[in-house]
Amino acid sequence: MKNMLLTTGVWAENTPTFLLISLSNESPFIEAIFEPTKKVLILLTKEKEETYQMLPRLDEAGEPIIRKDIKKDEQRNPFKQQRISMQTYHECIIRDKGDIEKFVQLMAVNSEDFSSERYQSIL
Repeated sequence: MKNMLLTTGVWAENTPTFLLISLSNESPFIEAIFEPTKKVLILLTKEKEETYQMLPRLDEAGEPIIRKDIKKDEQRNPFKQQRISMQTYHECIIRDKGDIEKFVQLMAVNSEDFSSERYQSIL
């Protein structure tokens, strides 16, 4: 069942993290990313689902349309938005630290590295 590679990475604003990368087509996951600010492991499965996303509305040239009702000092999005239905990969979230450790031990071919200080300091 071990068909993912454990490696280090960088989250937003250069925060160290770790991730698991699929090594074979038999893996049910594309990747797994540890989100260090929330201390959760986010799993991206190969299954797709229909979701709605808010995206900028574009003009004929493909540029985002700027809203006219926004004031310069407001912190809101300056672009008009539209709700679009799109296919996205299904996400699963593991929140418990023990469950995250078990998942890595079960899935990573190099899971013995997970007990090292490099990974445990991130977790």
